Amino acid sequence: MKTILIILCLFCFNNISICQDNIKESKEKKFQIAVMAGGSYKNILGKRYIEPTPMNLNDGFLLHQFDGFTKMPTYGFQFGFLITYEIFKHWHFTSGLLYSMRRDIYESKYDTVIKYHALLYNASNSYYNLINNVFKYDYSYNNIELPLMLQFKISKLSFYGGIHLSLMSFYKAKYNYLRYSFNNNYVPPSLFFLGPDFTSQKTIEYIKIPLVIYPTFQASYDLKVKKLTLSPFLGIDLGTKKSLYLQGGIIFSL
Repeated sequence: MKTILIILCLFCFNNISICQDNIKESKEKKFQIAVMAGGSYKNILGKRYIEPTPMNLNDGFLLHQFDGFTKMPTYGFQFGFLITYEIFKHWHFTSGLLYSMRRDIYESKYDTVIKYHALLYNASNSYYNLINNVFKYDYSYNNIELPLMLQFKISKLSFYGGIHLSLMSFYKAKYNYLRYSFNNNYVPPSLFFLGPDFTSQKTIEYIKIPLVIYPTFQASYDLKVKKLTLSPFLGIDLGTKKSLYLQGGIIFSL
């Protein structure tokens, strides 16, 4: 993963150098190159807790993976370069290449997982979901994203609207789960009162191409620091599963 990030950084800086040379040679100077870096806070819209769902025995036992879990807010970051092209006066098109780290975390109380781990029979003749003895799902998406945004600029103030398109994701999933001292980690219902022996963790990593679209809205303001133009920005990315990312950071114009 570190090697891939180093290659990505070298690719970005190499492209920045090429673009700078092209900008200097352009008499019209309609192109502008910038480096962007910032953080994000993922918030959940609506109810975060997922109610356990009673089900009939004939429905099966693995239908609701996140029953009894809570969707947690998370932190992330992004960096990369942006290229802006002037279309008309005040109107620009912005694209580039970004590395974005986004996360999904689902947590459940330790006691809740113990309670619903076994096929517990209750008075209503229904069974609750078997949730695979996991009490925390932690999904990390290390994305390579393509921004496609329309920019409206008045003096030093800029407004952006568009999308971030995820081209590739280095996906990592961590599962914190309960383990038992019985064979195959299975506890017979008659011995369930003995409880868990210890906790453990499992990690899965792979690369996938999700083609996820994140609508984005941003605003920035140009500040001059000596000869360098710094543009603090704030923004919102709309995510999947009723979530949004509050963005903030700096754009360094070159």
